[in-house]
Amino acid sequence: MPRTKGVLKYPSGSVHPHKLATAFLKAALEKPRCKVYSWTPVNRIEMADGIWQVDAGSRGMIRAKEVIVCTNAHTGWLFEGTSIDEQ
Repeated sequence: MPRTKGVLKYPSGSVHPHKLATAFLKAALEKPRCKVYSWTPVNRIEMADGIWQVDAGSRGMIRAKEVIVCTNAHTGWLFEGTSIDEQ
């Protein structure tokens, strides 16, 4: 590299969003008590007494100890005011 003043070399990587979501889905479906709510618009997500409460509009309120949100990062507003927002 002619006229190079400095170079940084370090490990890096990337994540393919569809492959990650597919891996999460496969792992979740292996669990007997797992429920998948695909194509479910969400109005609000809140944590109350250690349980996530997901307002899914016409599909009702979904309550769970763990929730995986796979939205390709365009839904930060869902987490405003939650512990996720503070991270």
